[in-house]
Amino acid sequence: MVSSAPNPQLPARVAPWRRNALPLSAAALVLALDQVSKWLVVSHLAWGQSVPEEGIFRFTYVRNTGGGFGLFPNQNTALIGTAIVGAFALAVLYRYRGSQSLLLRLILGLQLGGALGNLADRVRLGYVVDFFDWGFWPVFNVADSSITVSLILLAAYLGLRGGGRRPSAPLRQGSGPPAADSKWPSG
Repeated sequence: MVSSAPNPQLPARVAPWRRNALPLSAAALVLALDQVSKWLVVSHLAWGQSVPEEGIFRFTYVRNTGGGFGLFPNQNTALIGTAIVGAFALAVLYRYRGSQSLLLRLILGLQLGGALGNLADRVRLGYVVDFFDWGFWPVFNVADSSITVSLILLAAYLGLRGGGRRPSAPLRQGSGPPAADSKWPSG
C-alpha cells in the first residue's frame, strides 16, 4: 500500500515562477550591481589608477586576464568555457537540489549572478574589471564578492546539515561503538 502522507523534506507544490523568483532575482541583482559598478570604475578611473592613491582600502582599476586571484593569466577562452560549464552545473544543481531550501536557492542565485557578471566581462572585453583593493589582497569586484560570500554560505549550509547525509536508521540502545572490554584494542 502506498502512503499518501506528504514528504516533510520537500516544499509544498509551488508555482515554478515563484520557486524560481529568489535565485533569479538574486542573480539579476548581483549581475546589475556588478556591471554598473564596473561601468562607474571604467568611466571615472584610468587603467591602474587608485582612489585614494594610498591607504588600506582603495578603488583601483585593474584588468584581470586570469581567473580568481589572477591565476591562469591570458586564458580567456578556457575561463569562458569554465564559466559556462559552471553556470550549467549550478542550473543542474538547482534543478535537482535547489528547490528544497530557501537558503540554497539564494546561494545558487548569488553564485550564478557572480559567474554571469565575470563572464559578461570576459566575452565583451576579454578581461574582467576588478576594483576593490585592500592592498594585502588581490583586487576583486562585486561578482567575486558574491561568489565568495555564497561559497561561505554554502559551506555553512552543508556543515549545519552534516554534508546533506542523514542516518539510514535511528540508533538503538546498544548499537554504539564496541565496549572497552571487547577484543578491539582501546585508545
